[in-house]
Amino acid sequence: MSATETEHEQAGAERWTSVETFRLTIKEPPANRFSPAITYHGDPNYDADACWISFPGKYKGGWDALTQTKKEDAVACVFLCTEEEGLRRHHHPDPDNKALCLCHTIYGESKDWGCYWYKLWKENVQRAVRQKQRLKAVFFAGQVGRGKVSMKDLPTVDLWDGIGLGGSQKAELATADEEGWEYEEVDVATFLDEAFPEGARVDAWCDAAKVWRQGKVEKLKKEVNDKGQEQVSWMVCCETGEMIDTQYVMDSATSMQEVLDCLGPPKLVEILTQCLSRAGNIAVQPEVQPSRLASGVSEMLIEVQVKDVLALHALRDRVLDGTLEKEITEKLKNAARLKGSSLPEILEIQIDKTRFFNLYEESLLTLSELTKHQKEKLCEMQSSKKIHLAAPAGAGKTFLAIHFLVDVLRNASSVRVIYITRSKELVYHFLQWMTMRLAAIFPRKRIMAKIQDAFSRMIVVFEQDGRYSKCYQPEITEATSRFIELKALEPVKAREKFGLVIVDECHNIFRPDVSYDFMERVCLCCQRLLLLSDASQSAAAMQHYPFYLTYRMKHVNLTEIVRSTKRIVSGAAAFQLGTDSQAADTAAVVNSLGTDGLPLKTYIFRKAALSDNELFKKYAKYVVQAVCHVVQTFPGIHFHRRLAILVPNDVFLSKLEAPLKDDLSRWFPRRHFQLVSFQESLCFLPERLQRSSSHDLREERLVFDTVDAADGLEQMIVVCVGLDAPIGGEEDLKTRAKLYKGITRAQLLAIVVNEHIPRGWLEFLGAVKFEQGHLRSEEAAPQSSAAAAKINVEAQQRAPSESPKKQKVEVEPEAVGVEAVEEKKLLETAEDPKEPKKRPAAAVRETDTKSSVLQRAEHQQPAGSGRRSDAQDEKIASSVWDTTSNEVSARLDELKLNPFEVRQLPDLDASSAGLGRYLFGGMQRFVERLAGNFFADPSGFGLASKRLPFPGQINPEANDCVVSFPGKYSDAWDRAVSLSMVSGAFSLADVFLTDRSSGLGQHGLNPETPGECWCRTIYGPLDASTYLSVVEFDPHDNGEHMAFKRSDAEAMGQVLLVKKNQSEIEWQQELEIALSEAEVLCRRNHNRAPWGCQWFEDWRRNVEKAVYFNQVLHVFYFEESVGQGKMAWDDLCDDGARRRARAYTGLGACQTAEVAYLDKMGWSYVEHDIREFEQFVANQS
Repeated sequence: MSATETEHEQAGAERWTSVETFRLTIKEPPANRFSPAITYHGDPNYDADACWISFPGKYKGGWDALTQTKKEDAVACVFLCTEEEGLRRHHHPDPDNKALCLCHTIYGESKDWGCYWYKLWKENVQRAVRQKQRLKAVFFAGQVGRGKVSMKDLPTVDLWDGIGLGGSQKAELATADEEGWEYEEVDVATFLDEAFPEGARVDAWCDAAKVWRQGKVEKLKKEVNDKGQEQVSWMVCCETGEMIDTQYVMDSATSMQEVLDCLGPPKLVEILTQCLSRAGNIAVQPEVQPSRLASGVSEMLIEVQVKDVLALHALRDRVLDGTLEKEITEKLKNAARLKGSSLPEILEIQIDKTRFFNLYEESLLTLSELTKHQKEKLCEMQSSKKIHLAAPAGAGKTFLAIHFLVDVLRNASSVRVIYITRSKELVYHFLQWMTMRLAAIFPRKRIMAKIQDAFSRMIVVFEQDGRYSKCYQPEITEATSRFIELKALEPVKAREKFGLVIVDECHNIFRPDVSYDFMERVCLCCQRLLLLSDASQSAAAMQHYPFYLTYRMKHVNLTEIVRSTKRIVSGAAAFQLGTDSQAADTAAVVNSLGTDGLPLKTYIFRKAALSDNELFKKYAKYVVQAVCHVVQTFPGIHFHRRLAILVPNDVFLSKLEAPLKDDLSRWFPRRHFQLVSFQESLCFLPERLQRSSSHDLREERLVFDTVDAADGLEQMIVVCVGLDAPIGGEEDLKTRAKLYKGITRAQLLAIVVNEHIPRGWLEFLGAVKFEQGHLRSEEAAPQSSAAAAKINVEAQQRAPSESPKKQKVEVEPEAVGVEAVEEKKLLETAEDPKEPKKRPAAAVRETDTKSSVLQRAEHQQPAGSGRRSDAQDEKIASSVWDTTSNEVSARLDELKLNPFEVRQLPDLDASSAGLGRYLFGGMQRFVERLAGNFFADPSGFGLASKRLPFPGQINPEANDCVVSFPGKYSDAWDRAVSLSMVSGAFSLADVFLTDRSSGLGQHGLNPETPGECWCRTIYGPLDASTYLSVVEFDPHDNGEHMAFKRSDAEAMGQVLLVKKNQSEIEWQQELEIALSEAEVLCRRNHNRAPWGCQWFEDWRRNVEKAVYFNQVLHVFYFEESVGQGKMAWDDLCDDGARRRARAYTGLGACQTAEVAYLDKMGWSYVEHDIREFEQFVANQS
């Protein structure tokens, strides 16, 4: 490839890649939209010679003619119009499989009108066959013999395509064919002469030219054939002037051409643009192409340009939920009425969903437009030779890497690259994505040549037997241009140089049990190095990144997730680590740019006393139920390579395979499901680039593989099976990583299937109550799980100490260049990072480390303390997890993992009481979010931004006093402070402490417990981690920020750690020393809160003054949460009671203490929603 492509290539690429074809068709509504309003169970007429077994319900006149004029015949047809007669009733032929009614055989999914009609109809036909009656079936006018399908294809085809037969008729004749019942095919026009009267505009099939032509009916002909059967045909005068005699005509009024003729191309494009652009940055090309396929389906091909991934996700959701189809249909009809014309009321626009998903998946791979965040990070990468790109799953690591790689290949015609990753499956996925990216750059005629050229300059390496040494070159098979093959190469020689080395999923590569010799050889010889990682997906106790890699390396972090829906991101956050996997709790807010998406469905079942064989049969049963849920959620979708079933290991895979195959074939007898591995699924080129299709279109290959094989991969839908294990065992590191990895593989829907594991990672789902509706705001931007991080660190500490398999590789100086040799020597003589530095103990300490902000998970209360008898009835409301199919429940106070405790942290802020208020509830976390560091980043917390203390303001002349206010509503808080101080309109009892002189770090005596402060009653004994303040060094700080940090730590007697750029190993050493010092300070202060409790004493005195002045007390709650989250005063220091109260609360943490005290004292107060604050202010004035 040359560095600069020609203008012709660029223009060709734009036409090929950015424009996709969207297919609209006319949907034939179900017959119950047209059938008579009188229930009809059939007419057996035992004396009849003929029986009519199928009739299109939309022809009411023909139906009346049949039932009124041909009374000598039997009729098997059934129409049910009321629920009493059987409408919406379902028939379950298999008593052992109640979930599978006949709808699944006929339609592939449950239908609202039911399937009881089919049972009655089949009994009628069987009676007619026993009576040896001649069977007859009626087709749409002009379409005799068309539209029939086989029984096995019923669940997957579009039954309402408007061809030959109605949807239920297709099922009737498929059954007749399957049973071997012979029947006569009759045109409905034999009953209904006016079906296509003379002069009617029709689309007529010209058999000579094999095309549909528009014209007008000249004459209806009725004849009797050699078998004595009446046949009809039409003489049609085509627009070309040609006269044709045809048996096949269709109503042109229900065609896409008629829609175009009625509205005109500009108006049609305008409507389509309005509807599609609601999803985002989508443009519709001005050319529209209506046509009628040989089958008779009327379609219109619309070329659309989807310009970014956010628009693509939004468009996907609008197609799936049917809103796009409905909106287009309504706008077309409205536009026609405004023009004084009309379109048929029965007209419904339908989107070919399977074709749409082909478009969607290919567009994901070909999109070249980066998000703003990705562009910024790519700019950061451009100037560096060594880059470590870290990101959570789905943020676009591979996307950026492919951009990076393709740019390298294009800018130098002879450069060679190496791609290293853990699995062969990810190699195939990377190559697939790379081919589509190349296809997005070059015109069609040159794509295959460009791909072959790129492959010829690539080497791929994956792990085999714990080593990375065998090299392969990708190739495309010449015969079919279908398969990607990996050709074995000789080992890389010492003198070989490479323009770029990419190490993907390196969090799973740099482990103690892996040899790095190959990595050292190629990385020291390459011009540029790119590492891609996500610590949350790693199951290793420690990542061992060699110094020769990390020296002078640029660290870049992606933080926005673009692949998955918000609900998937929120659900996965329960198992996600922070920015430092080896820190006790480095919380990170997870930001998803995706749509809200569907809830994560869970099936947690009781294991009971089952044998191994019975257990896997039960797993198969629930996996199939999950597949049923998918089929019902996405009707009409072909799931070929779109659904993955992930299990924990190969043993589980082998034991589940046989019962799962049996149940799939039993539950879905008409669908061609096959189970394949990721490797089998990915070894093909993308369909768009193949010369021929790679599979039978009826075949649906579902991926069935281990979760480890899914490294770096993604699927539309993922079912995670059997991934849970008890917490506290040897498998903690692996279990957490598997759960996080499994859920984050999903783009659209994730499902969890698991036996109930007591004290397991998924046990919290038994304490979750699904809340239908919109995604709750507090779950839309979740934090990574501090609870999971704490368990992860404990597991790391239990893991045996390991050293990496580092093997020396002798490299000749002339082979790698002087600079590389000098760098290697420098690294060899560098100070050993394992050797800890000794530092003098100090209350305020600064150190260099590159770790992110740390936090501690909530300390544990002894088991059994503070339980309430109704604990098992308490649930956590969630709009993310759909737990309605779970068989088990769990007690909140017995959970080993409760990710919702961390999710509640944003609600724990309450600025007016300062830090002590923020920390109520014992949420012991390293204090970047808490203790001293709260004041250093006080944006959004009222007067804290100016570091001005606020002691409260009691105005004797006021009639009202606000005694508790949620500080997270910072604008309203600032307004409350201003009005209470300036106008004196009302009193404000809340306080805000900023330094020791205002009361920070001081304690107020509790008169009820002489000699003690309020801390014991409010917080209980606190953990030593609250005496540690960790601060990230900001090179842009002018010194003021750090001065505030230091003064806050001094005021509260905390150890201050300032982090810069030290190694992970040194950071662990520094942290141990600091924690030891914090433990001493904590004991010295008798485990009391370092921020003190003076804020509470000052608040209490303010409230007493307000009560003395007979002021009405007011408490403000979060939005739509009035009265929620209150606690008894005596329960404040009870961890279990506090967790239950905080699970769904309307109060900030410190507000909980305030309201508890108000209730204890018997002081009445008025409760308000925070949205009532402005009205409250207006009333005061």
